[in-house]
This record gives sequence, C-alpha cells and structure tokens, in this order.
Amino acid sequence: MIETKKRQMKRIFSHSVHRQRKLTAYVLKKKKTTSANEFCICYNMVQLICKVLKKTIALSQYCSPVN
Repeated sequence: MIETKKRQMKRIFSHSVHRQRKLTAYVLKKKKTTSANEFCICYNMVQLICKVLKKTIALSQYCSPVN
C-alpha cells in the first residue's frame, strides 16, 4: 500500500517536471525571460504545496498546461 502510494507520487512528480520544462520552453520562446523566471518560481511553489497536500486534483487544477 505504501509502495504504490510512493510510486504514484513519483509518477505525478516526474510528469509535472516534464510539464514544467515544456512550459518554461514556451515562455522562453516568447522572449520573456524575467516573467519566465517568476513563473517558474510560482509554479514550483504551487507544485510543492500540491505535493505536500498530496492532492492530485489540486495539482492538475493549478498546474494546467498553457496552450
């Protein structure tokens, strides 16, 4: 039970890291380096809060991809 929960959290984390890379690349492509940096800090804070709360719903809600 504990192992599957740990594995699930690892999967969510790795997925969100991949998503963060994509978002960072998107923002940098728009040539807004300062806002990209601020955005990443905000995103990391939200991600950390989501991870601490262990709410996958909150994670997907706040960390949605930008089109």
